[in-house]
Amino acid sequence: MPKSATIRSGDVRTLTELLRAICRSPASFTNSTKIKNALHSQGGLASLEFHFEDNGINKCTRPMSLNTLKSYANTELERGFQGLNDLRIASADAIQAYEKRSTGSNKRTKAGLTIRVSELEYESEALKKANLILLQALSSAMADINNIRDTADHSLREKRANDALQTMRAIVSLNPPPLDLLSATASIVTLADYR
Repeated sequence: MPKSATIRSGDVRTLTELLRAICRSPASFTNSTKIKNALHSQGGLASLEFHFEDNGINKCTRPMSLNTLKSYANTELERGFQGLNDLRIASADAIQAYEKRSTGSNKRTKAGLTIRVSELEYESEALKKANLILLQALSSAMADINNIRDTADHSLREKRANDALQTMRAIVSLNPPPLDLLSATASIVTLADYR
């Protein structure tokens, strides 16, 4: 792989890490007009140059053309450019939701309580959807485990295990970002990071 291709691949991954960081903690990015402007469009995201810290490591996104971003995202990312675009939209929504919450409802008034009730209903509906997806994944995993357990042929057992993992990733990807990623090396998720 040429050096420029390796660099662009790294740039796409760094951009993905930035978007996931925004989804995890939108408060850290809410004051950045550069980020907000970049999240408004695919072209704005592609042309973003931004320095940020992720897990104690300083990182930097570098600008590129939208076509370059699409090309490398489709080859480097599991869900391709569509997954990256979904992450861009989720990041913009996370910042907007954080800003709305920070100017949130006054719980001492009837109007404030009405706003708070609608916020809680929305959150409850989102949790119900995520729960349904996770129950579907659990049901699928149980059926796959039984199927794999009863397979005597080693190569067929390995194929079924790989198919089961691919199915699990597909089901989990139905969740909104950043909860759409299933990784064998993922650490335990702290729910407070996503509220």
